[in-house]
Amino acid sequence: MANKLAIADHLRTISPWEIGQANYDVLDAVAYREGRELSFEMGAPLHRVFIGRVQVGFVHAQSFGFVTWPYIYPASFSGVTPEMLHEEADRSTDLATCYFIGGETGPVKIGYTLDVRARLSSIRSHSPVPVGLLATRAGGRAREYAYHEQFAAHRLHGEWFERVPEIEAEIATLTEGSAA
Repeated sequence: MANKLAIADHLRTISPWEIGQANYDVLDAVAYREGRELSFEMGAPLHRVFIGRVQVGFVHAQSFGFVTWPYIYPASFSGVTPEMLHEEADRSTDLATCYFIGGETGPVKIGYTLDVRARLSSIRSHSPVPVGLLATRAGGRAREYAYHEQFAAHRLHGEWFERVPEIEAEIATLTEGSAA
């Protein structure tokens, strides 16, 4: 967790210009400092970029070549939309489930797990208020990342998001879809 936070903190200090112009070298330096490898996971239409096991950005598949290398873009600077991320999650073969957990009011946790019941039990045992499973959707880590980008403006801390109408609407859509 400490390495993930250090990488995330460092990436927040990189300007949009650096992200768009020279960040392969920047990310490679961060990876080296963290003692991790910079790597790519090929996909369509996006290739994911990792430092160790931490996803730090994307490369558009059609521009992953000599012409545009070394441009790596975190989603917020790349033109990668939440819709594109959800399309990637729709193609995912990840067996994990993305979940929305929260109380009747207050923040909503958006995460992923292989065992939703065990994860809910764990969160309940650490929560100061009663919480329950609000909704689930297939797609695992890719789906979680898509939702985190989609609702980034409402992030409170980590995987916890302010309960806003957009999130409540998504939960309602998922709940209606599972009841059908």
